[in-house]
Amino acid sequence: MTALALNLNTKLNPGWQLELKSTCNPRKRNFAEEGQFSTIVFDSDKVQVVNSVDVDSDAQFIDETKEWLAHLDLGEEKSSRPLLLSRRASLPHVRTLGRVNYIIWTAAILFIFGNLHRIKRINLDFPSRLSAVVGRHSCQSHTITDEMTSHSSSSYGPATNLDSTSPLFTLALSPSLLRCNAFKLTIARVDPSYCRQVEDEIFVSNNSLVGEYVRKVLGPDSFAVRVKGSQRLVVERPTGFERDRCRYEFEVGLETRGRVELEVVWMHQGYDAFIEDPNHEMERLITPLTTTPIRLQLCNKNTPCHPSNDSGETPTESPPSSSYYTRLRTPACDHHSRTLVGAYLLPHKPLPSPIDQPDHQPKYSQYDFTPTTCKYQHAGLRFRSHQQCFGHRHRALLVGDSHARGVFDSAVHRLRGFDELTTAFNKSTDSRAAVFGELELAFIWNSYLEGTFTCDLIGKYDSVTLSFGAHPAAFQCPTTSEYIHRLTSLFEQIPSVLGRCPRDQGRPTPRFIFLNNPAWRVQKEFGRDCRTSQRLDYWNERALQLSHEFGWITVDSMALTRPFTEESPDGVHYLGTSASDAILDDWIAKAGFCPQADKAGHDGLDD
Repeated sequence: MTALALNLNTKLNPGWQLELKSTCNPRKRNFAEEGQFSTIVFDSDKVQVVNSVDVDSDAQFIDETKEWLAHLDLGEEKSSRPLLLSRRASLPHVRTLGRVNYIIWTAAILFIFGNLHRIKRINLDFPSRLSAVVGRHSCQSHTITDEMTSHSSSSYGPATNLDSTSPLFTLALSPSLLRCNAFKLTIARVDPSYCRQVEDEIFVSNNSLVGEYVRKVLGPDSFAVRVKGSQRLVVERPTGFERDRCRYEFEVGLETRGRVELEVVWMHQGYDAFIEDPNHEMERLITPLTTTPIRLQLCNKNTPCHPSNDSGETPTESPPSSSYYTRLRTPACDHHSRTLVGAYLLPHKPLPSPIDQPDHQPKYSQYDFTPTTCKYQHAGLRFRSHQQCFGHRHRALLVGDSHARGVFDSAVHRLRGFDELTTAFNKSTDSRAAVFGELELAFIWNSYLEGTFTCDLIGKYDSVTLSFGAHPAAFQCPTTSEYIHRLTSLFEQIPSVLGRCPRDQGRPTPRFIFLNNPAWRVQKEFGRDCRTSQRLDYWNERALQLSHEFGWITVDSMALTRPFTEESPDGVHYLGTSASDAILDDWIAKAGFCPQADKAGHDGLDD
């Protein structure tokens, strides 16, 4: 710990506190003034004005503080520490108090505001006896995978009970003993007989497989477990459900060691998220079970991990020259059929060309998609030169609903050379096309994928992309069996037709791509709308199985959009969000019209 005597030429108002963000492991610093000046304590990423005298105005304080910090040598971290100012309660004037009174006042104020802070936000750190064990493990890359769900109860530390807003549920959180950036959230009914009772009373589906899945995997209640801060993540399918104890477990694995906040929302009860009855009226609860966000600092600050903005606060520095995505050392994806897996991390700096956005949608373009298994290196990526995409003949067709249209619009916007994300949401159902050299893109509106696919319609294309499911779920409420039957027919019919169409010699084998259903923000004001995360998620799982069977490739729109349902302007479209960026990267790779970018100077970015 370094002590430094400073001779400041300004006075600081104790009615404010300073917060600095660091891009590397914070080191504790104590800066203590001598004589009549303030005492400033640098501890981790927070600077606290412990004691000082007043200035004439807040504006004067801000100006003088910025000037003072500009002349203060903070070493290597100086350039990476933006200044944030926030109001706090004023401390009593030190000169009017004796030493004893000052101590009493200080203790009282710290107690009061410490408890107010607990009301606003809960800080939950690892127990000290666990930190020594867990801190030695890196925060390895993982999401909700088989490896996570296979953890036994002994893989988690003692549970910490959390306050629940509902008398019907208890909440508890247990840190993983294997990785510091993982935990298990347990939600349990106070009355465990509820689960057995509704199982005996409520009809779910005529399809026995669907009924068994809903009763044994999902349970009668549905929840959204939301993680915000240095990573954005939403988990809606429990990794464990015990009917007899009416208990739901959510095992959550993060890709960052940084500070995050946890929110839990109760969405449905009584199997409402999945009942397949055309006459059923769904009840949408959307009830928070946490009074305030629960702040989690899971990992030791020295733990190796994916670089991210560990503070969990929105970056305010000037944009970098390129996205962190392009500089990540993750190996390149070696096959277009691989599922894109990654995490949305808050970068140290915002992405280039941040867009203007309404105040109620603060997260547009602020999270960077970070691939965790492999990364794309094709010339269609954002911030690259796309000329290599235009040099060989390829005709790409997208057919379906507004999600296929959104991919088309995003692709045209990017390929025209714009680096910022597009928010132009054109609801026109007209067909549209764009040409870039030898590359042709086309979109045809057919939200229910009705009619017959013929050679005249699809014969000339080298890739065909379908988007299907959102409109039937919203307006027709088909059963799972009906939806899967129609999708199976499409997966069989389209390759069969295209295989019979005349093709020029030398043209590549056509690719068939399915854009699965994106995430949906359940909204109380909607009427008869059968879109729920649980239903669409199951449909997507069945669709993925079919795609493997019939040779299709899936763009997992659900996984890529789920973290951003709150930022979507209407709860279902994601233009302008970080999700639209990741979806487009994945679709371009799977369509195959952009080759791998040249390693030498492909776009001036560092690999």
